[in-house]
Amino acid sequence: MPGAKRGDPSERTARALLAYGRRVAGWVEGGSVHRTGGFLVALTGLPDDSLNVGMVEGEPARPDRALLRVEELFRSRGRRMGLDLPAGRHPHVEAAAGAMALRPIASRPAMALPVGALRGPSRRPGLTIDRVGGAPDLAAVRSIEARVFGTPGHIVRRFLPRAMLRARGVRMYLARLDGEPVACATSFVDRGTVGLFGVATIPTARGLGLATAVTAHAIARAAGRADLAWLQATPAGRPVYERMGFEPVDEWVVWVGRSGAGSA
Repeated sequence: MPGAKRGDPSERTARALLAYGRRVAGWVEGGSVHRTGGFLVALTGLPDDSLNVGMVEGEPARPDRALLRVEELFRSRGRRMGLDLPAGRHPHVEAAAGAMALRPIASRPAMALPVGALRGPSRRPGLTIDRVGGAPDLAAVRSIEARVFGTPGHIVRRFLPRAMLRARGVRMYLARLDGEPVACATSFVDRGTVGLFGVATIPTARGLGLATAVTAHAIARAAGRADLAWLQATPAGRPVYERMGFEPVDEWVVWVGRSGAGSA
């Protein structure tokens, strides 16, 4: 993998997150990707601020002017302006965002792990993990995500379309315990990194190491294509990933505009 090891984990994770944002906006029906003034703007059209954001692709020379163009993109689509920024890495952008009255609403750590250092669990009896390749398994994953994350079913169906199963570098996995769907995870391989998304376990199956198992499985299946694994952890998931050997490399913060600023 020429160039796969270039840059530190923080830089590589940031590049991969940009690539994933582009990919998601591309597979969601009605989604679009825009570049302006050093920003990449990924708009899914889904009613979630964290899924419609601008990210820094190249340090803007005039963040204030660039953000005005970003704001216009959001406004023209009836959405509130949002940014997803690694805390402290783009201070001039953060200052300009604050001057425009954007405010942080959520943050989550980006965590990384060399694939060769993965500490996975012993496989639990009765547990099988398979790559999702058809409609029945995709329906099971959608059901798990809707149940775990509380997302309405019609939104989950748009965010996890059939086209996602054919997207380059993307693989989705479904875990069953004694034949029943219990957990899922999605991996995204880009330039020698493998990102993990949508890791979820149904409430009645928690505490059995299933999130660890499906995450480790997805990473192991990327060996040979990636040397660095990364993810963005929720507070509940962070201890799980720390036990696997993941370490924080950045804190990513979602900023949004005032209600009514750049929104319908």
